[in-house]
Amino acid sequence: MSYTAQGLVTGETYSFKVQAQNGFGYSESSDPVTILCATKPITPVAPVTSVLADKAIITWTAPYANGTPIKGYNIYIRKADLTYVFDNSVCDGTTSAVVLTGVTKCTLPLSTLTAAPYSLLLGYKISSYVVAYNDYGLSLDSPIGS
Repeated sequence: MSYTAQGLVTGETYSFKVQAQNGFGYSESSDPVTILCATKPITPVAPVTSVLADKAIITWTAPYANGTPIKGYNIYIRKADLTYVFDNSVCDGTTSAVVLTGVTKCTLPLSTLTAAPYSLLLGYKISSYVVAYNDYGLSLDSPIGS
């Protein structure tokens, strides 16, 4: 029996049984195997950063989850040396407020960004990118946004 992936619907669960065939006929069917049609999330779009009073607010749009819920986001923020760092204690992309409500944003004090390890000067562009993840893995990095 040959099988093609055409017609499968992301997020649906499918059950399969297998039989072998030789010159004497078919074997008994295997026990059913259940498979969820899912994969890692698609690439998020670039986040947008705004400054409101003494806070930086990084927002992004939740990407398509590809069949299983997104469990969280890793938010990478550029440091003064132009490298990016992920620190869940600064921008926690796993909280229920971020994941469950769809309010995909991280608010942090500007004083966090002017201190180590970021060491940004006031007036610098705040650049970041986002990675979404679910049970099947990490999305590709979003484009860098600022």
